[in-house]
Amino acid sequence: CGWSLAARNNCPREEFPVKPMTMGGVPFQLTDPLKNGNRGCLVLMTNETAEIVFDAPVKCARLNFLGAHSGAWTMKRCNLAIGFGDDRGEVVCRRGSEIGCCRWSDTPTNGRCAFTFPTQQDATASVYRWTVTNPKPGEPVKKLTLKLDCDAGGAAVIAITAETDEM
Repeated sequence: CGWSLAARNNCPREEFPVKPMTMGGVPFQLTDPLKNGNRGCLVLMTNETAEIVFDAPVKCARLNFLGAHSGAWTMKRCNLAIGFGDDRGEVVCRRGSEIGCCRWSDTPTNGRCAFTFPTQQDATASVYRWTVTNPKPGEPVKKLTLKLDCDAGGAAVIAITAETDEM
């Protein structure tokens, strides 16, 4: 399925939903890969960096992420640094704190398991939701920089929802 190093081990038995969904009061719309050049999520491998440039600046108080980490239980470190492309600095999301491992249902201290699904190998995998506060909520976000710092493995971001205080 293209988002896990473990090949089919963590691939959903059913297709991911592409209809709008709400998790923890936050609406998410997953990208339909068939309508987006076979791309449905952003996958970063060990020490990779990616930039997300928004079509228009996004005014928000918080950004909610939907995704997971694919590392093994022996991994000591896996951090996803999220930068705002300006002088706001980075917010570091850590495995076990904000992000959980897709292979089992973790209980992150600052995130939550959004949903668990059956895999093609008759196991289960999980996707997590976590929130990053915009350090300057009065200033729109034009782009994000995501940098993965892990011993091994990767991380996937499946959806991002901008949230205002009015939501």
